[in-house]
Amino acid sequence: MSRRKFREDKSKFYGTKQVIQDLNQAAHATVHDLDPSVASQGVYAKFTKDLGVGFSTGSFDITGLSGLLANKVVNVIQTAEPITSKGSARDEIAMDTISLSGYVVDSATIRVYWRASAIVSGTYAFAYIVSN
Repeated sequence: MSRRKFREDKSKFYGTKQVIQDLNQAAHATVHDLDPSVASQGVYAKFTKDLGVGFSTGSFDITGLSGLLANKVVNVIQTAEPITSKGSARDEIAMDTISLSGYVVDSATIRVYWRASAIVSGTYAFAYIVSN
């Protein structure tokens, strides 16, 4: 292999490596303390929700919002934020994993469906972002 060919292959490798690093950085979204209505602006909005006692699946609405477009997809995640009613521990996500998915019902409401790996009770920390 010629030196020139080796340099070209090497630069392609480093270019690919940089792309992978950029994608990894972009994949780590930051959760901010913001007014929930800004979740449609590309930032996660944090909230807590009491899911009741003795359920492993259910739904709830996030209300009091404004300016949302109906039928948009909403990405809802469980976070490791401390929950005061549970001793401010950050390990609820490890103990009770909850999967969530949502959509915009109307300009002021998001509907969220959730499913837990086991029966859960009490308050959990979540965050959401509305798709463009």
